[in-house]
Amino acid sequence: MLFIDANIFLEVCLNQAKAPECQVLLTYLETANPCCFITSFHVFSIILVIQHKSQDLDAARKFIEAFQSYSGIEIYNPGFATMTTAINNQVQYHLDFDDGLVVASMQDLNITEIVSFDAHFDSVSPVSRIDPALALEKLQGS
Repeated sequence: MLFIDANIFLEVCLNQAKAPECQVLLTYLETANPCCFITSFHVFSIILVIQHKSQDLDAARKFIEAFQSYSGIEIYNPGFATMTTAINNQVQYHLDFDDGLVVASMQDLNITEIVSFDAHFDSVSPVSRIDPALALEKLQGS
């Protein structure tokens, strides 16, 4: 199992530089068995960023519709204990809340690898950051 960071989706939704490699992974996840997680908080965050950066409500709607097609991604709903751990992670690893929540959720799910472009995860000892190409290679090999 892998954890998918919000920036993988945002690359595609906002047509950023690394969108093509992210799209390849996301296309694979449309038909894959469940193999990845993201939190509900991060799905909401993606919608907010799309709306803020693009000022396009239809783009946010398209993301929601597209997200429903990912059979390979499960949504994790963190509870209050996980949110408390997220704040502890903020202090321990010098993260903001959303990244602290990623780490706390990964700990809850016993996941050690995150697909992300955020280098600050490199300093979080229980987490290994991988790029979309390596994630796809791992998922297709399993």
